[in-house]
Amino acid sequence: MELEKIISYQVNRCAFVLRQTFFDFMRGRGIEFTPEEGIILLQLWEEDRQTQSELGRYVYKGPSTLSRQLDSLVAKGFVFREICAEDRRKTYVCLTEEGKAAKDYLLKHAEEFIGLICDGVTEKELSAAMKTLSKIRENALQYRRDGKKIQEIA
Repeated sequence: MELEKIISYQVNRCAFVLRQTFFDFMRGRGIEFTPEEGIILLQLWEEDRQTQSELGRYVYKGPSTLSRQLDSLVAKGFVFREICAEDRRKTYVCLTEEGKAAKDYLLKHAEEFIGLICDGVTEKELSAAMKTLSKIRENALQYRRDGKKIQEIA
């Protein structure tokens, strides 16, 4: 089997290049910021004060990796942690005023990046790619849940 024809290889390779390019793009604008930190902030801008485990569902990272990413956002002044008074096992992550205020600025640069990397890609092509990737992810998740053998996706 040719490596170039394996979907998981292509997706992983694309994700790696996108992550590095995004980081370089933001750094070039004086912003030390990773895509994973962006996903965390997007979720908090949508709904502030979420538990670490809730946020973990969005970043697809283990608890220790997520904790390091949150440490970075705390150090940058975007979020703070709050121990739940009723259940000390729960830790909430909340936006600081600086984290709330950074939304428009950071989204402006993220949208600029997306525009650059999607140059020459039509809305139809982008929609088809998103739909395909979503279906592949759902198949993989279903396989993990059920242990069923999924058919090879061409």
